[in-house]
Amino acid sequence: MSEENNTRKSDGNSGPRKRNNRNRRRRPSGNKSNNPNNPQAKQTQGQNRSNTGVSAAGKSNSNTNNKKRRRRRRRPSDNLSPLEKLFRKYENLLEQHLVARKKYYEFFHRADPKQKVKLEGNFTRTIKELRDFELSLEGEEKTKFIEKYDSYTLDTTYTSNRAMPIEGDRVETKGEFEDPHYLPSQAESDFSQDTEESMGTMDDYLAYKGLN
Repeated sequence: MSEENNTRKSDGNSGPRKRNNRNRRRRPSGNKSNNPNNPQAKQTQGQNRSNTGVSAAGKSNSNTNNKKRRRRRRRPSDNLSPLEKLFRKYENLLEQHLVARKKYYEFFHRADPKQKVKLEGNFTRTIKELRDFELSLEGEEKTKFIEKYDSYTLDTTYTSNRAMPIEGDRVETKGEFEDPHYLPSQAESDFSQDTEESMGTMDDYLAYKGLN
């Protein structure tokens, strides 16, 4: 009995000791590549990072290209008619002139001489581009342009009440013309014998006219 008890005790004690030793000697199971001291793990991690970087860069480039394509496809000017493009160009020129005019008048008394010359140059340049654009229109473009931007009706009350034509007589602008303010009495007068000298001040003139 004693030998059997001793044997059982010894067996009972040896069991858990062996298990504890086994637990102590065990190493964590898993992929060897997770071990940072393993050179193969370092190599595989570097490859994974490089592949990840390449894939991320490829995705970003593809996303950028897709965005550019979408922008090109979504350009509103591609779907505009010729008249709409014409109106868009005029509005851009008008906006540039309004900005130049605003700066010119706001900084007229505050800008230095060089800056004032630059502001005035931008003002005159933009208004010239605007007027040249308006004068370049012909035919249907001019008609549509007037209907859109110059739609104010003419005030024809005076001519309608008197049954007069809206357009007046054509007046020549080149050649020699008589001065309408030069009276016939002035043309007939001769002041060659007049030797009187005009003298006096503005106060004398006002007193002569009775305006004092």
